[in-house]
Amino acid sequence: MDRQTFRIQPPRRAMLRETAIIVGILATCIGAPFFFFPYGDEDRINFALSIGSLALIYIVALVYMSLCVGWFADYYSTGKKTLFEVDDETLTLRQDQERTPYRLCDLHIDRIRIVNLRKKPEYKPILHAFDLRSWRIVALFYNAGEFELHNGDSAQICLTDSRFVVHIPTKLDHVLMLSPDDPQGLLLALIRAASLAQKN
Repeated sequence: MDRQTFRIQPPRRAMLRETAIIVGILATCIGAPFFFFPYGDEDRINFALSIGSLALIYIVALVYMSLCVGWFADYYSTGKKTLFEVDDETLTLRQDQERTPYRLCDLHIDRIRIVNLRKKPEYKPILHAFDLRSWRIVALFYNAGEFELHNGDSAQICLTDSRFVVHIPTKLDHVLMLSPDDPQGLLLALIRAASLAQKN
């Protein structure tokens, strides 16, 4: 069987959501001083103090914007490089420079399915307040790493779209949850590869 490669689902919807949140926060930082400091009434507040406060808020907004640009660039470039490869022996997850192979014999091929996390909340990752990896689930648009699910399972995830997730049970101590651009294609490729492996 020839190797088949599937790219991760482009995170367009999540990117729009995160962009709107960031723009809203920046607009608040920039606009807030005009409501809190009455610049036209120097009797009520020292003009120099108001200008200094305004400069401080703008510096904080600039730093925040710089961090957001860095996060977006990092996660978007990493997400674009994420690939799922299927051959006659393995399913391989490629994330930037990392390569994680899973033997087909370690996967429960007959139990693979496509799930929508909005309709199946038991498969959603649990968010731990002090776990930065989990923080990505709600803060950024590319989610990767090991997480615990609401149903108690451990999962290795590469997610960009919660609506089309390929859920792959394994014989290891975790499941796989992936967001390929062609979920049905990945599912069929795994079934065909496993079928050919059994015949050989």
